[in-house]
Amino acid sequence: MGTGWTHDKLVYDGHGHLYGTAGGVLLQYLVSQPKPARSQHIGQRREIGTGFVLKALASTGDDRLLATTDDGRLLEYRISDAGTWTSSQLAAANWSGFSKLVSPGGGLYYGVTAAGGMYWYQDLNPSDGAGSDIIYHNDDPVDLSGWTQALLSAEAETATCVGRQYSYVLPHSAVSRGSWTTLTTTTPRSTSRSPRETPSTLLPEAPLGTSTAASATASP
Repeated sequence: MGTGWTHDKLVYDGHGHLYGTAGGVLLQYLVSQPKPARSQHIGQRREIGTGFVLKALASTGDDRLLATTDDGRLLEYRISDAGTWTSSQLAAANWSGFSKLVSPGGGLYYGVTAAGGMYWYQDLNPSDGAGSDIIYHNDDPVDLSGWTQALLSAEAETATCVGRQYSYVLPHSAVSRGSWTTLTTTTPRSTSRSPRETPSTLLPEAPLGTSTAASATASP
């Protein structure tokens, strides 16, 4: 499809927005086809902000990102139509043990450890920008080992969860190419399971502190 995709993270939000980080810069692209096959199906490169040095990145919905940092924070980012952003701290510590993070929406967060264990967490109100209502299911992992794939992904907003009852919805459409603005459209410059065993990586135990929000001009 093209060259120059040297991002360290890439994630799709299910609503026609592709996000990537490169050298701490968060970039946004618009996707005009549900299954893009050519470089012209991905365009409108927009720089959202700098300072986005993240350990894991996922999307929970339309212009909404979920991320972890090396110092253990769990963060949520919301991107506006104008390209500004706000952030909320969902947890102050204990999330550094995950090498991968995915979410199908509905407040469901899945973290994969370096040992290949997959654990799941449920945000009872994923729209409130707070992490005090996240339920930690550390005693009920998806699997203790075996999730050693190089990459994992989930399409955002394709699941809902109430209690432990799951339901799934149809995927959303890509952004129409006709709706793209006149922003620069250039080539990006920067992106089985196995027997159970106890993972060696420390996992989150309980959310610490309260959530705080940052303005669009603050550092991630």
